[in-house]
Amino acid sequence: MKQLLLLAGLLLSLSLNAQTLKYQLQVDMGDFVLPGNIANTADGGLVTCGTAATGSNGDAYIINLSNTGSIQWKKTYGTPALVEGGRFVLQTSDGGYLMAGTIRVTNQNEDIFVLRTDANGDTLWTRSYDNGAND
Repeated sequence: MKQLLLLAGLLLSLSLNAQTLKYQLQVDMGDFVLPGNIANTADGGLVTCGTAATGSNGDAYIINLSNTGSIQWKKTYGTPALVEGGRFVLQTSDGGYLMAGTIRVTNQNEDIFVLRTDANGDTLWTRSYDNGAND
């Protein structure tokens, strides 16, 4: 099912403070989506991350939403040969974003993946850290 109701289930974007349904959103991100967290942004919107896959290729994603639920931007991050996944995203004090997740190095091993973006979601830097398991 290509059209997935995402952002923590259906982006039932529960207002993180009020527990009421604010809006729902349908976003086409690929054949398979594994959502990460949802966080408030300084402008009253939301940001979320996760993993979007088509076939055997998967990339991390970040979606930034306005306070009315419209997509301000959505971006994927990754390389064709590896599977990157976003697990946690937060907004930094300068308005950019920091995402942590995993990068699959082999079928049995995932390392830690960290991505820093500017306020528009453009990559400033990425890092991967060995998780200590045998690669």
